[in-house]
Amino acid sequence: MISKNELKVGDKLTAISPCKMYREEINALTIGKEYEIMMFEEEDNEDYVLVVDDQNDKHLYPINELEKWFGASKFSSFMI
Repeated sequence: MISKNELKVGDKLTAISPCKMYREEINALTIGKEYEIMMFEEEDNEDYVLVVDDQNDKHLYPINELEKWFGASKFSSFMI
């Protein structure tokens, strides 16, 4: 599991899933593409990372579920 303590703003996350948008039926991410962590946010006692997707939209991903969508480029143990 990727923890917040191992990440910082500017780190790159490599998409391992397209993260299909529910309402729009489009992919937010491109598998294999790197996305930069722009900032961290906390909401309802859960930590999130903010990245800008392929449509230049901002998306929050819960850190405790990052491995559903990303591997961290700088941490080879998280790559699939």
